[in-house]
Amino acid sequence: KNKTYETTETSEEALTAWTMLEGEALEVLLCILNTMLINGSNDVKEEICGSGQLLQIALSELARLQKTPQGNMKINNKNSCIKKMKKLPTRKGIKTVLMQLVANICSMVQHMKDRIRELGGIPIVLNCCTSDVNHPMLREWALVAVKNMLENNDDNQKLVAELQPQGKVMRNGSVGPGIEAEVGPNGQVTLRKTR
Repeated sequence: KNKTYETTETSEEALTAWTMLEGEALEVLLCILNTMLINGSNDVKEEICGSGQLLQIALSELARLQKTPQGNMKINNKNSCIKKMKKLPTRKGIKTVLMQLVANICSMVQHMKDRIRELGGIPIVLNCCTSDVNHPMLREWALVAVKNMLENNDDNQKLVAELQPQGKVMRNGSVGPGIEAEVGPNGQVTLRKTR
């Protein structure tokens, strides 16, 4: 007997569930890497950091999640296939764990401080130093990363000192519990209670 099996497209719910599982697994893996960086031997730290590929991936993903211009990030797109698809949910903690990884990499291995500058990652980290209601610890880890990447690194300190403001970033919407901000056409910010 020949059996015919019908194939159906993956439902949106299944795709969302799978994406959330992948995100959770990634977050757990990043937490393990952070623990290994903190508690591992120098050989383990050097192996994790390598030539900076992990740092490059973490910075690239942070830039994407923050919707930050990637500047001169050097990304190898040979094997990437970008498809236009509906935006899938992202786990709330992933940005914070990625920033924790960047902070730990910059504190554990000295040459990674130079690598973050070479990858164009300093502005990405600095752009995460703002308050984010959905990611309250992101700012704290970004500040730790700034401290770690500038400590005992004159070139990084010089680059930050030479940075110029690019403009103000203000988004309409919730800025805190019960408070919304609205930016008018002239740039005037109005706060109002939502309750």
